[in-house]
Amino acid sequence: MKKYDVVIIGSGIAGCLTGIVLAKHKLSVLLIDAGSHPKFAIGESTVGHTSEMIQLISERFDIPEIGYISSFRKIRDNVTKSCGVKRGFGFIYHNNKGEQLKDEVHQFVVPPLMHGLDSHMYRQDIDSFLFNTAIKYGADHMLNTKIDEIHFEEQSATITLENKTSISCDFVLDGSGYRSLISKKYNLRKESDELHTKSRSIFTHMIDVLPYDDCIPKKYHNMPLPWFQTTLHHMFDGGWMWVIPFNNHRQAVNNVCSVGLTLDIDKYPETGLSASEEFYKIIGKFPSIKKQFKKAKNIRDWVSTPRLQYLSSSSAGHRYFLLPHSAGFVDPLFSRGLAITMDGLFYLIPKILEAFETKDFSVEKFKSVDTIVKNSILCADELVHTSFKSFSDFRLWNAWIRLWAMAETGLDQLRILKAKLKFKNDKDDQHFKDLEDVLYPGFICPDSHTFYKLWKETRKVILDGLESGDIEKAEKQFFKLLNNSELNAPVVRMGDPRKKIFGGSVKKGLQAFYWGKQSPKEELKRYYDIKLSEILKLNFENRKEVSTKDL
Repeated sequence: MKKYDVVIIGSGIAGCLTGIVLAKHKLSVLLIDAGSHPKFAIGESTVGHTSEMIQLISERFDIPEIGYISSFRKIRDNVTKSCGVKRGFGFIYHNNKGEQLKDEVHQFVVPPLMHGLDSHMYRQDIDSFLFNTAIKYGADHMLNTKIDEIHFEEQSATITLENKTSISCDFVLDGSGYRSLISKKYNLRKESDELHTKSRSIFTHMIDVLPYDDCIPKKYHNMPLPWFQTTLHHMFDGGWMWVIPFNNHRQAVNNVCSVGLTLDIDKYPETGLSASEEFYKIIGKFPSIKKQFKKAKNIRDWVSTPRLQYLSSSSAGHRYFLLPHSAGFVDPLFSRGLAITMDGLFYLIPKILEAFETKDFSVEKFKSVDTIVKNSILCADELVHTSFKSFSDFRLWNAWIRLWAMAETGLDQLRILKAKLKFKNDKDDQHFKDLEDVLYPGFICPDSHTFYKLWKETRKVILDGLESGDIEKAEKQFFKLLNNSELNAPVVRMGDPRKKIFGGSVKKGLQAFYWGKQSPKEELKRYYDIKLSEILKLNFENRKEVSTKDL
């Protein structure tokens, strides 16, 4: 019977990335997958947090190949030209009359200071690259291989394959996702009552999807970015739609566009229609969306899912750990899935390396990461559930989206940047370990009580407003709470409901940074405890990364 240190079930982005690091650190690693590469995968749009955590994993473990997937240009120059660029988030709201009013939109320009522009990952190429890199660093693989049984003993685990071959290992990582083998074995999946979101999805890959910019009058929205170079979201009462083009830059070689509808099951119960019939029936309610797809053709079979949400009671067990996508999932909205995955790996991988050094594989060893992963999923559930509820009235959606923006593209970026700069100066891993020492592990902005309190209070205001029907009162209460929190620089105008464009201005960014450094509130001021010279240096170093001349 062949023996490995670690067996990783699944060779997707999480399994391969983990395999790369462990193999680089001289652990014997086996990747087992029921399929083979290249293969289709959902989770195609990065956000700033995702990109930064990928870069931190690369720097923490000194593996440049991982850093190659941390920004659009690094992917284009080192991996493949089949991916798209993401200069920002685009959110377009369509009301119940099917109208799209020009003021009912938002754009969040990606702040590329730390890592460069985000990307639309053509996952079959990204995952193949990571798989090949894992093999390069010494991992073994068994593709097109099904597992029959996993048996855990005190000192090891035994995996029996469908062909009755057995493999022994010290530790198992389950990256098999929704169909998690260990979750099934131990009945870890809890009833979904703990998750509020109830959504299902219809998706495919298409060609000949028109840029939304070509479907509306020129300068109709007067936005800083072309919608075609954002991850585009169409929002409506009861659901939302993603449009993720891979052909949205001058050097593009891939004319594919990822398209999907995600629907509130309570408002859009299953109809019995085929996936394509239901897709076109729904977008037919919205003239500008319908126009965007008038020439589109699917190049993959349509997929229609049951309820998307699932959650395991625990990720950590005797001699195993569930990788984040096996532990749980909420919804593709805000691309939180990949962000949760990279967060989880950043904290999990050092624990695995320590376990092999100390021979301590106890469940307690991995409990902190288990907490981070579970709380990340629960936080994503609150974010998405409140978003779905707010889609019924633009005033509420216009309010709630700001909480995500504040944390995702603001405070938490600064928290991570501080650790990154300290590590860059002295290579002391303690700076990264200190990121775990927070008030609310796994939360979207985990070390701020003020933000946590604001999140809970504003979420309640949104839900109470919907229940009472007094939307105007809820909107006023929301913005009063937001402005009273004093978490945002006045120049950002986050608390102004008329403000629909966020980010993109270096001048305003520096003004906000200076405001934060002068804050009398220690809880806020500590986020800005970074030398201005280091910020300016990052701007200079990333000037090519953030240039749009070749896009």
